[in-house]
Amino acid sequence: MSKLFTGLIGPLHPNSFYRRSVVVRHRLLGYGSSQLAEKIKAGEIKPPIALSESGKAVGWYGKYLLEKQAEREAAAERKAAQRSVAEDA
Repeated sequence: MSKLFTGLIGPLHPNSFYRRSVVVRHRLLGYGSSQLAEKIKAGEIKPPIALSESGKAVGWYGKYLLEKQAEREAAAERKAAQRSVAEDA
């Protein structure tokens, strides 16, 4: 699995933990706070993991973020390919 460069925070590491605030700020899943909450509620994104029993600090491992980014990239490529085929017809 490749390490996707994310600008200011550098490449994502599969075994690192990324707090929700970082994921939202850098749009690592491609969504802002409200959209992310909607996607979690709809089951499209799995809920964040709590770091403590209080549940105040939550986030995801880099491996999950990389997988979701790859899914979104593949979907965008499929959509572009379908558009290209439709334009050629």
